Amino acid sequence: MFLGDLSTPLAGREWQWGVSIISDPFSGIVSTGWSRGQGYQNIIRTMEAKYGKANRIWCSDRGMTSKENIEFLKQEDRKFIIGTAKGELRNFERELLAEDWNVVREGLEVKLCPRDGELFVLCRSDDRREKEKAMHERFVERMEKGSPRWRSFR
Repeated sequence: MFLGDLSTPLAGREWQWGVSIISDPFSGIVSTGWSRGQGYQNIIRTMEAKYGKANRIWCSDRGMTSKENIEFLKQEDRKFIIGTAKGELRNFERELLAEDWNVVREGLEVKLCPRDGELFVLCRSDDRREKEKAMHERFVERMEKGSPRWRSFR
């Protein structure tokens, strides 16, 4: 099962999508005009109504992270993996800095962090590190080109 959102305006609307791989072929939902909680929850309710409440794991990107959505997932003991907002990483500073990471494959490491009855999976990858570095470099370049005041601070 894969669930995510497309925040790209399309004909003046935002679109939300969900795809549940049940068998071959797979099934999907596309809906228009979303609200962070209800659109996400409606996709899950629709899939469960159509295919039953199987022992599936709902996977979502960090754009779907909200207290309401997490509470919704917990209500009926759904299993889920949901991306955590970047700001939450500060709560894992000690774990992030420790050197006891497990190598999944070259360039990808994970660490399991049980907390308050939940299991957090921290991941770090060389590819993501390079992407973040490139994004930072592009930001600095734009700032330097656009603002003489910014150049004076460097």
